[in-house]
Amino acid sequence: MLIGATDEPTDSPDYINEAKLDGIRCVAYLETGKTTLRNKRNLDLLPRFPELEAIHLQVDRPCILDGELSIVSGGRPVFAEVRRRATMSHPFRIRLAADTLPASFSAFDILCHGDEDLMAHPLLERKELLTSGIVDQTPVFAVVPYIRGGGIALYKAAESMNLEGTVAKQVDSRYRQGAETKDWIRSKILEDDDFFVAGFFPKHNRQQLILAQMELDRPVYRMHLPISMRSPDFRAITASPRANKSLYPQFPDFRDATWIRPHFVVIASYMSRSRTGYREPRIKGFRDDKAPDACVRRE
Repeated sequence: MLIGATDEPTDSPDYINEAKLDGIRCVAYLETGKTTLRNKRNLDLLPRFPELEAIHLQVDRPCILDGELSIVSGGRPVFAEVRRRATMSHPFRIRLAADTLPASFSAFDILCHGDEDLMAHPLLERKELLTSGIVDQTPVFAVVPYIRGGGIALYKAAESMNLEGTVAKQVDSRYRQGAETKDWIRSKILEDDDFFVAGFFPKHNRQQLILAQMELDRPVYRMHLPISMRSPDFRAITASPRANKSLYPQFPDFRDATWIRPHFVVIASYMSRSRTGYREPRIKGFRDDKAPDACVRRE
């Protein structure tokens, strides 16, 4: 079941609210004597997260749980760490990483308990069965806490803790396998920064803005993001003075790129930032109160 809407947090008693952990969504199949963890692509994650191999011992009977696999560093889940582990293949490196920064599985739903299929049960009933079915919560396996209503306060708390955001779920909603539904509503907490437009190029029938910042008095490529060709901002960009690629010597050679002189400043929001780039970036808007040479990476 997938989140089908993004909106502001809600205090409505028709919803329960949870913190959204920044990790890998997966389903845990907890059988007698065996744990299996599968992601959205149906890949078994347990070989790369061996510290979770015994969580089946923490439930009262076989069950299927939906949840998030995450790694906490510095007091909060860090997506870059869980993604790094998911790409490892050497058993020794995996075990060393597991000992250094152990992963955890945080369950937020139960789909099957023993022989009973629970997906047609209302969410609050499933929540009660989930909590009662786990006999031992530990740092590697626990239930995601929730509150009924109170979404605004929870969002503010998540924001203060630098978490990914919150999710509101209708209290009487059924679990719809494979469906993207507005029964679950996400409220994201995004970071943002300022970039200047260095050019644009076509890709997949859309135009992409080439975004940059200044670093040690020289322009540095950061990312490219799509923009509507019907946007007044894009029309203004296409009419701006052109530049040669020599103005941006270290930038990628985008096919059919049009380079322009620095003038337009974009605010881009994103989930998180790492050495390799930005996660889920998007254009938030343009601003005319900042000079391009003042666009430097926000620490």
